[in-house]
Amino acid sequence: MESQANFVRGDHTLKVPMSLFAENRARLVARLRANPKVTTTGSFVLLQGGVDVPFNDTDVDWPFRQESFFQWCFGVEEPGCYGALDLDSGAALLFFPRLPAEYATWMGRLSSLEEFRQRYAVEETHYVDQIAEVLKSKSAKLLHTLKPNTYIKCRPASQEFYEAKITA
Repeated sequence: MESQANFVRGDHTLKVPMSLFAENRARLVARLRANPKVTTTGSFVLLQGGVDVPFNDTDVDWPFRQESFFQWCFGVEEPGCYGALDLDSGAALLFFPRLPAEYATWMGRLSSLEEFRQRYAVEETHYVDQIAEVLKSKSAKLLHTLKPNTYIKCRPASQEFYEAKITA
């Protein structure tokens, strides 16, 4: 992994090393592995990041804020992403929206998957439309997702991904 990668909000803000997020992920994986009630063989944690929220019916969005659990685990700044943790290997996978080349007109140069992998110091990066395919290729049998409770409103990963027909 790239040791110089940092989460930073500008020139005059603190730099948070991406290794902090890797440590958070490692602690989560260790806690799940240590819990006898949690099936870890062939299991993945699948988290959904925050999404852009449009301002009324315009082409403008409210300022984006990442979903808290996703931020804690991955430190990702972009909307529309998913992340997965392989409970067998501890590997972190990030999935980014596949944006058309025309987006560069408004957003500037688009990052490649390799640039995202290095920036966020994870083992693998893919596109969101490849989630089911990637998890199936890794023989995923069980996906652990967040479930909303009465105290914290969480977004579980979308039905289409964790109910995809994933067979061993």
